Amino acid sequence: MTEGIYEQLINQLVISEIDRLSVNDYYIDSTPLPKKEAAFVLSQYFSKVLQKALGFVKEQDDTPHHQIELANKLIQLLADELKNQGIEKNLINTEGKILTAIFAKLNSPYPNLQEHIQSVFPTSGLSESELFTGNKSGVSLESEIRKEIQSADEVQWIVSFVKFSGLRIFLKDLQEHTARGKKLKLITTTYMGATDAKAIEETQKPTCFSGIHNFTLGISDLLIFHEQR
Repeated sequence: MTEGIYEQLINQLVISEIDRLSVNDYYIDSTPLPKKEAAFVLSQYFSKVLQKALGFVKEQDDTPHHQIELANKLIQLLADELKNQGIEKNLINTEGKILTAIFAKLNSPYPNLQEHIQSVFPTSGLSESELFTGNKSGVSLESEIRKEIQSADEVQWIVSFVKFSGLRIFLKDLQEHTARGKKLKLITTTYMGATDAKAIEETQKPTCFSGIHNFTLGISDLLIFHEQR
């Protein structure tokens, strides 16, 4: 194994690697797995093992039926082992579908719900994080933020500073968000005087966001975003 510090759950592979090292030549340290963190650490570890294992499953067509079947066997095993019928409710439907939207048709403001969903659903998805860069071939940060605002139940925006030029780009989307009765929280700082007073004044106008209870602004003078060491 490579020298350095680790935070690796010790498995059979790690043990076999450690056994090859001489205690006279190497200092090897480990610590017990804390009980209060065991569920998180083990689930994170098992998630990686399961992902790799499911990748080995061979399917006869384009549908992941065998992978779902294997996953359900593991879920059922947990339910039987823990004598907890509630876990069985997590058994995956064999059709292998992912729920993407639920909208009421009655009095819907959208004439075509399918088109609306496609227009607001983030390209990067909802369940995975995404790294955005200035690369033109990648996903547009501006378009993704717009879609996130349009599809969000609540927006909590935490930024080091607010520029009027930046606020203006998303102002209409944020106004429409609050107009739908949804909440918007903006937290920023006065760090190095970078926040534009004009931007803050704009958000405080009675006509800017619908409903005084839908918008919350927090401004800190602490260097919480740019700690210097």
